[in-house]
Amino acid sequence: MSGRETAWRVLALELNAATEEEKGTGEKSASYLLSPLGARMSRVLVAGTLAPAEPAGKPDGPPFLRARLADPTGTISVTAGSFQPRALAQLRAHQEPSLALVVGKVNLFRGRDGNGYVSVRAEGLHPISEHVYHEQLAETLGQTLQRLELVKRIASDATTDDAALRVDGHPAAWIRAARAAKARYPAGPR
Repeated sequence: MSGRETAWRVLALELNAATEEEKGTGEKSASYLLSPLGARMSRVLVAGTLAPAEPAGKPDGPPFLRARLADPTGTISVTAGSFQPRALAQLRAHQEPSLALVVGKVNLFRGRDGNGYVSVRAEGLHPISEHVYHEQLAETLGQTLQRLELVKRIASDATTDDAALRVDGHPAAWIRAARAAKARYPAGPR
C-alpha cells in the first residue's frame, strides 16, 4: 500500500503562477500541477490568514464551502465539500479571520476564457499561532529558494547529472520537478 504524497510547501504566488498540468491516467492516478519554480504538486501545505468560509455551488446541491487564504505573496481559494467531511467541518467552524495551516490537493480550473484558476481542496486545516506562522513562512521561503536555485542550475547546464544533484543534497522528487519545470516553462521562472 502506498502512502500519500508529501505536501509541497508553497506560497500563493507560486500556486497562482502554476498553469501546467500532468494528468494521470487510470481511475486512481494522481494529477499534478507543475510550477515554474520546480514544484510538481499533487498536495500542498500553505499557511496564512484564512478568512471565514462562504457557501459556494448550488443551493440545492451537496455542501461546498470556499474561503480565501492570504500570505505575503497573494491569496488562494481553499475549498471543501462533502468528500472532505473533516475539512468541511473545520471550514464551517472557522468563524473569524485568523492564521491557519492548510493541507490539501491542488486543483486547476480552466475558465471559458482559457485562464487557469488554482485552488486547494482542503484535507485539513489547523489554527496556528503567529510564531508558528513565521516558522512555516521561513521554511516555505527556504524551500522555494532552494528549488529556484535548482531550476536555474539545470537551466544553465542541462548536462548536470541527477546523481551529482542528489550528492549536493537535492531530493530526487525536486530534481524530477525542476527538469519538468524547465521543459514546460522554457522561458523560466518570472
